Amino acid sequence: MVTCFLEITYFLSPIGIIGALIIKKLTFKVAKRHYWYRDFQ
Repeated sequence: MVTCFLEITYFLSPIGIIGALIIKKLTFKVAKRHYWYRDFQ
């Protein structure tokens, strides 16, 4: 799902690599928070 989202970003954005890196960072932050909450509960 994330990979698909990144691929779409590559197509849509002329600076797709930068966009993908930012999205990857954001996705990683969200995933980390999600896992932390899951482990905490």
